[in-house]
Amino acid sequence: MRRANIGELQNRESYPSVSILLPTHRVHPENQQDPIRLKNLLDEARQRLDAEVGKRPSWPIIERLEALAEEVDWQLNEEGLALFASEDFSACYRLPFTVEGRVAVDRSFETRDLLYALHRMPRYRVLSLAEEATRLFEGSGTTLEEVRDGGFPISWTGPGGVTRRPDGAMMQRSNQRHAHRKEFFTEIDRILSTATKDDSLPLVVMGTKNTLPSFARVSSYSGPLAAQIEGSYAQASPATIAGMAWPHLQEWLKRSEARRDR
Repeated sequence: MRRANIGELQNRESYPSVSILLPTHRVHPENQQDPIRLKNLLDEARQRLDAEVGKRPSWPIIERLEALAEEVDWQLNEEGLALFASEDFSACYRLPFTVEGRVAVDRSFETRDLLYALHRMPRYRVLSLAEEATRLFEGSGTTLEEVRDGGFPISWTGPGGVTRRPDGAMMQRSNQRHAHRKEFFTEIDRILSTATKDDSLPLVVMGTKNTLPSFARVSSYSGPLAAQIEGSYAQASPATIAGMAWPHLQEWLKRSEARRDR
């Protein structure tokens, strides 16, 4: 779950808005009980809605909640699960922290505990540089979520030598490719700066030994650069990205704390 997700929830207000929070378990056999616990919370939500607004008005919300529950893959559990639904909205988020299992029915969604937990956990971003798809991830600890808005992911659209430069007739193919790559990294930096301007976080950048310095030369990212990891991870899963980036971020946090203590 990202801070932007909480912001979206906070901006929605209509009665009834239902929030279901559930602690979950990552491993067998504990995770076998999680679907049963969610079913019990769904039953509680149904009973409360029936009592407060009546069966017919509550049908669309219950259907949204049940649809969310059907889509949960319990093999991908983290520490918690949150389901939100109103008459015209629904969302489900995995949580990198545990929560107290409960149902809330109100004019707005239950976000206070989620925001508090996110504040306590060190959040960071990972930018994975690649021509086929430059991807942005955000999260905390070993849990990252790929950002799929604000222009991400970004793909290379102009291979060197295809698009004619102002002096294209005289420019060698290698120089054309270099110019296009610089434009590509500049565009990545522009989109990254726009997408993150209101929420500056430590950034881990991943890329090949050529892409890392090329991006560094044009980068204007306002947050701290925590680490650079050499390699190509265009097809890596969020879990793989987090597993590699989190130890680097922990080292950066330790160094930052040591500098503050001097």
